[in-house]
Amino acid sequence: MLGGDEINNHYLLRYGLTKDFFESFSSLQYKNIELPLLLIRSFHNYIRPVVDSHLNDKRLLEELQNRHCFTIVKDIQNALARKPILKEDFSVVSTRNAILTTTKHYPFVRKQFPHNNVILITTRKPNHSSITKMPRNFSVYDYRMQLRRAVVPHEALQQLAKQTDIIISQQREHVLFGRPGFRKWLLSRLISAVKTIMALDELIVSSPVRVIIDHTEVTNPGTALSLLAIKYNLPFVNVPYYLLSDCSVIPTRAAYHCVWGKIHKNWLEQRGIPADRIIPVGSIRLTDATKGRFLSRSELCRKLEIPDDSLIITFLMQPYPGTVNKRLFAWIQHAVRGLHVSVIVKYHPLDKKSYGIDGDGNMYHAPKNLPLYDVLNGTDLVMTVSSTAAIEAALFGKGIIVLQPEMPYHYNFGYNNFNSFLKKASAGPAVHSAAELKGLIARLTAGKKMRRALIKKAQGFLRNILEEKNASPNVFLEKFIRQILM
Repeated sequence: MLGGDEINNHYLLRYGLTKDFFESFSSLQYKNIELPLLLIRSFHNYIRPVVDSHLNDKRLLEELQNRHCFTIVKDIQNALARKPILKEDFSVVSTRNAILTTTKHYPFVRKQFPHNNVILITTRKPNHSSITKMPRNFSVYDYRMQLRRAVVPHEALQQLAKQTDIIISQQREHVLFGRPGFRKWLLSRLISAVKTIMALDELIVSSPVRVIIDHTEVTNPGTALSLLAIKYNLPFVNVPYYLLSDCSVIPTRAAYHCVWGKIHKNWLEQRGIPADRIIPVGSIRLTDATKGRFLSRSELCRKLEIPDDSLIITFLMQPYPGTVNKRLFAWIQHAVRGLHVSVIVKYHPLDKKSYGIDGDGNMYHAPKNLPLYDVLNGTDLVMTVSSTAAIEAALFGKGIIVLQPEMPYHYNFGYNNFNSFLKKASAGPAVHSAAELKGLIARLTAGKKMRRALIKKAQGFLRNILEEKNASPNVFLEKFIRQILM
């Protein structure tokens, strides 16, 4: 996803209010951790109506700009990356040798650290089918169960409530903090934040944790772990599973970022992350993407009843507002009309809408249970706005058509120019209308030369987005983690 460096009204409101929140309520602490820092994702969900309704409120925008002086995204990162003070240096304790990570990274640690002490945090009901053949030296920490067991001392709750009331009484004119429902929202979230710190602080103190690996710092337990890592001088290594945007990264406090490649590295540097803290390793999620047995082109055609001699293009959907996807379907239907082209529609798991394309002779729905990689292996080309599945398509040697419709503002999916990521990265030809798409597809059906050009372009994009090293991403990341463990 990524995104630009400019500050627009959405950024000024979202992060200006966040800075107000962090600073105004910074005295609400537990075990020397500022509790508002743990609430950033919940806070951003809470303030959505305020942000959306004040996008053109010149008075409020000027007030926030004068107070915070944000000019580029780096300013936001620097302002929000508040850190706790060092309490104790666990990095010098020789008996600490454990890797603390989440079950999302289980395949990586299972393969690269089978003989190491590993603690796996699960944030859902333990799914032992996803962590089969777990080595004896691995253990599972049930985060949700520990939160349920945690009992917040009554005195601590009383003190937090008293402090909250004092702060709110001083902020009655604030656009957010003076609202009737804010106190109730905050107090309920503070209880959860205290339980999180109680549980994870105890885990780190009582277990021989030496390094923490997670893929996020804006949702718990990742947020809390990044703060506790600083409190005890333990390295927190951010290893992303997907390409990210600002709202899923900022603020970051990680000691190291193990990024996918050059584009990701440059993006983080623009946000003020020191270059020596950014380690390009590639993607451990995609390292074995093309290995395995997938449906061939002819098998895919038989399964979906697609004419084998047609040009097959897969539309990789994203959960945009319905108007955007309806417009894209209209483009596609216009573009392939009269051409010997078959379009496979691969829905995003989060998209539950119906777009009324049943009965269109050129369109084929990929069943939800049909794996993405079976589709990517069998298709000729893909088209999408900004899906990271385009990277996987390039790994399968496919060309990419970049769809660029006009994107309306949306709090989650349209607040920045990250939807033009593939265009800026030159992943493939960008089309901005139904007419442009029809012209491009017509040229692609005319011969293979144009298709080869798209594949070549996609491979150039792949070299920029994924780090190329002699060793696999798994091996390179393992070496880096072992250096920390020494």
